[in-house]
Amino acid sequence: MKVCRCLLVSVVLSLFSLWLHLADAQQSPREVLPAGVSRKPVLEGSLGAPSPVGWKWQIQERTRPKAGDVTRHTNSALYYTLEGTHELVRGETVQSFLGGEAVFIPAGVEHIHRMLPIGSNLLTFEIYFARGDAAPPTAAGIRLLHFSDKALDLRPGVTYMIRVDEVTLLPGAQRELTPSLLVINYVLEGTHTRRVGDHVFSHEPGEVIELSVGTPFVTANDGITPMRFLEVVLMPTPARHSALSP
Repeated sequence: MKVCRCLLVSVVLSLFSLWLHLADAQQSPREVLPAGVSRKPVLEGSLGAPSPVGWKWQIQERTRPKAGDVTRHTNSALYYTLEGTHELVRGETVQSFLGGEAVFIPAGVEHIHRMLPIGSNLLTFEIYFARGDAAPPTAAGIRLLHFSDKALDLRPGVTYMIRVDEVTLLPGAQRELTPSLLVINYVLEGTHTRRVGDHVFSHEPGEVIELSVGTPFVTANDGITPMRFLEVVLMPTPARHSALSP
């Protein structure tokens, strides 16, 4: 009996080791950043599985002139503070987010948005995962930056997460990439130059870029001051280390 238990433990350990090896083999390597390029993690959040109609990107800036009422929306949302201090109330929990900080609110969670000091304006960059059959929003105070024409290309029955990093390119720096997952860029500072084949695109602060999966491109900073942008990646769970291939 003792020998059987030992053999069983040995088999289980071998199978677990094989599973770890296969899982690691499926993960893409962490991107090696070139000289002059840095990345600062902002947040990660779990979205769960999309509804049968899927999701659309709903990306916007919003100015909130006063404290809001209690809110509960049916889609998950990311709030990144651009100006002011964002105070978020969830039940008994009160959190404050300064400029450059972000918070993720899962779908259905009751919350209140406030700004500090009370009465001041609050400007946030926001991403909602709207239903795949939804229409663009028309609420006051919203500057809509991007709304998907159709539902995103997602895997049925798979759970997803969102990862947000702040990427900085020093003057003269560039980064060659090929997206393997759904990626959005939002320019914070400087001019974001993107080269796709023979085409060159320039994007200023406040603009959103939706990257095409499988299309190689180069992001460059041709200016004389640092260029910063948010890199938002939608990835299946468990996530691969990088949604981008150098």
